[in-house]
Amino acid sequence: MITKLYADGGVIQKNPSEIGGTWAWIMVNELDQHVDSSWGTITPAEARMPAITNNLTEMLALICGLERLPANFAGTVYSDSKISLGRLHWGWKWSNIPTWMHRRFTSAITRLDNWDMDRIQFIHLDGHPTQEQLASGIGKCGNPVSAWNVRCDKLCEEAGRDYQRSQSVIGFIPKMA
Repeated sequence: MITKLYADGGVIQKNPSEIGGTWAWIMVNELDQHVDSSWGTITPAEARMPAITNNLTEMLALICGLERLPANFAGTVYSDSKISLGRLHWGWKWSNIPTWMHRRFTSAITRLDNWDMDRIQFIHLDGHPTQEQLASGIGKCGNPVSAWNVRCDKLCEEAGRDYQRSQSVIGFIPKMA
C-alpha cells in the first residue's frame, strides 16, 4: 500500500529557464520501499509560457504524483517547496501558475477520497541535505530531510541532462567525407 508521495522540480540551467524544467515523483509503501515513480521535462511551449520557473515545476511534480495516487490514498505528501505545499493545502494563491495546471490539480484531488478528510498530511522538507543531515533526519532549516527527496532531485537532474543531450543531437549534422 502506498503511504508516501515525494515530489521535486527544477529548471534547466537558470531560473527562470527559457529552455525548460524538470519534475519527478516517487511513491513509497509502508515499509519505505519504492513502489512507483516518474519524471520528465516541460518546455515553455508545452507550458504556454515564455519561461519555466522552479515554482512551476515543483507544482507540476506534485500534481503528476497526485494524479497517479490510488483513489483511497491516505498518507503523507512530501516536498521541499513550501510555496507548492501552501498552494496545494494551505489556501495560498496560485500566482504565476497557468490555469491548465490548476485544472489538472482540481481533477487530481477530486478523485482522491481522503483529500478533505485529514487522512493526507503535507510535510515541508529541507532540500539538498548533506550526508550528515540525512543521517540525522533534520536539514539546515530544522525541517525533515529524506533520501527519497534526494532521489527525486537526482531524477530531475538526469531528466535535464537527457533533454539537453537530445536537443544537441537534434541540431547535429555530421559532415560527409
